[in-house]
Amino acid sequence: MRSKKISFIHHGRVIGGAPTSLKNTIVGLKNEGFTNLKILCAFPDMKPFFEKEAGVGTGDIYSPHLVVGRVFVGLASLASLRTFIYFWLEILKAPYTIWRQIQRLKSEKPDIIHLNSSILFIAAISAKWLGIPLVWHVREVLIGGKWNLRKRFAGWFIRSLADRVICISEVEAKSLGRDTKGNLSVVYNFIDLEKFAQSCGDAESEKERYDIRDQKVYVSLGGVSFRKGTVEIIHAAKKMPEAHFLIAGTYPEKTSHSYFKKKMIGFYHALEDVLIQYKIKDIYSWYYNQRVEFLYFGTELENLKFVGKLDNVAPLINICDALIFAGRTPHFPRPVYEAWALKKPVVVFDMEGVGDNVSDGIDGVVCKSNDTDGLIDAIKSVKPEMGEGGYQKALEKFDMEKNVKKIVGVYGELL
Repeated sequence: MRSKKISFIHHGRVIGGAPTSLKNTIVGLKNEGFTNLKILCAFPDMKPFFEKEAGVGTGDIYSPHLVVGRVFVGLASLASLRTFIYFWLEILKAPYTIWRQIQRLKSEKPDIIHLNSSILFIAAISAKWLGIPLVWHVREVLIGGKWNLRKRFAGWFIRSLADRVICISEVEAKSLGRDTKGNLSVVYNFIDLEKFAQSCGDAESEKERYDIRDQKVYVSLGGVSFRKGTVEIIHAAKKMPEAHFLIAGTYPEKTSHSYFKKKMIGFYHALEDVLIQYKIKDIYSWYYNQRVEFLYFGTELENLKFVGKLDNVAPLINICDALIFAGRTPHFPRPVYEAWALKKPVVVFDMEGVGDNVSDGIDGVVCKSNDTDGLIDAIKSVKPEMGEGGYQKALEKFDMEKNVKKIVGVYGELL
């Protein structure tokens, strides 16, 4: 079985949770003796990352935009004119896209195709057309209520086309609907706990790097993203000058706006503030990058720093008193169990897939309200001993060797 060819299809274009999880999967499978692994990337920018970090061959897969999948799982809405246009363009182009993918997969001749995200609907059709066994890795919670027709269709589609479905927690599995085919498995994202801990480096040197002395330190790995609560974290930093906040990931851009554009953006921000105040709108999203830009560069915050993208986040997590994941998108995020691996407590917004997997008061704190005040209250109530609770959960659920064997078991059922 270990000589059989496994072709993975990856959808993203930036280094984040999904590609890191896929990299760990590849490394784990190689440790188990698998020798014929290849990653087909929708965006060529990701190929060097996988070649270097996973030590595996890569190729290309034709897959423009990927809006269709995002709409079906609820990560994008047809209420947006831009999304609406791209969605129907992709639908019209779907026959050509499927044909291109079929030709590519024919040339690869894999024994198993493994999709690295729930949004890869068109790739699933291509694999099914060829009759190649399909493993579909669901890393996102399907968004919507129990009777949401889009959600029910997406869940049915994934369960029906895949020979085996791997979900990263029980929450993602539940969002797919009833397991009528008996083909769903839960395999938590995993991490080489020992290796991750060894990559921390010297804590004192890391603190000197960011000019940290005796302050409490809170870390976020979300960069600038409305899905990661960047604005709420900046507001919290303004109200907690005694603490130090470090945000890794995409850096805010300082741009030159014309007088009229700045006034227009300011109008939209003011309107959005009112809508959020009266709970008509849930989260900040309008001109989000500009909102972060104005907050960060327009206010002298000595206790908050954006540190940019990091190849290794362990040294940063190692110096924090708690990791913040102010996520606004339902899914179980990698930074949470990376923090637990280093015995650090977490502070999370109560989103589906996040709050469900964090035991409030035991391994972290789940915010009572997903806003700045709720975040501050949660930060103030976090305790160091919660990190030990998280570490015990990491040993139980996120160990690499245990979870890779589960994936090997899934392959064994198909081969």
